[in-house]
Amino acid sequence: MKSIIPLLGILIILVGCKQRSSYVSPQEELENNNMDFPNLDRQYFNGISYLLSDLFEFDYDDDYVVSSENNTYVIYDIDVNFSVESFDEYDAELIQYSFEDDISMLDAVHDNYIIKREESLLESTISIKKVLPESVGFEGYMQVVNGNTYSYDPNTAYFTATIKVDDMFYVFQLIGKQDNMGYLYDDFIDLLSSIEK
Repeated sequence: MKSIIPLLGILIILVGCKQRSSYVSPQEELENNNMDFPNLDRQYFNGISYLLSDLFEFDYDDDYVVSSENNTYVIYDIDVNFSVESFDEYDAELIQYSFEDDISMLDAVHDNYIIKREESLLESTISIKKVLPESVGFEGYMQVVNGNTYSYDPNTAYFTATIKVDDMFYVFQLIGKQDNMGYLYDDFIDLLSSIEK
């Protein structure tokens, strides 16, 4: 009986070590998948669906979104956030009226979002507004805003896309440290291209 107790202790240690060594960090999973998000799952939100990596966890922090209709996600280990928000026609019309120029509701929702993002940052740069690629399958725009909220913080990149689906407007964001976001740009396009109604 005395010889069994040490053997059980060794077995517990070996099993524990084996489980720890099999852990793969999100960074390693990205690297092992050619810097593309792995394990895509279909997510559903207010009449649409899209593919999102299972590396993302649902998050309750919605300080960085505008609409109260939103879902936010995070990958803590690599400090990347994702959000999707919706605006109905009534919301879009109110935003449209805030512009002096004659502007479409889609342009108004997108431009308003970019203006609010710029106002939330101390120093920022904004890319030109681009029409979404045909692969997305819906009308919309995309821009990248880079900046920081505190002068001593590293710059953050905000990939922002606004999409019109029927009478609804959706804003998608992928957010992370600017230095790390270059390799995730194509993943953001792929995510937008996976949108279905």
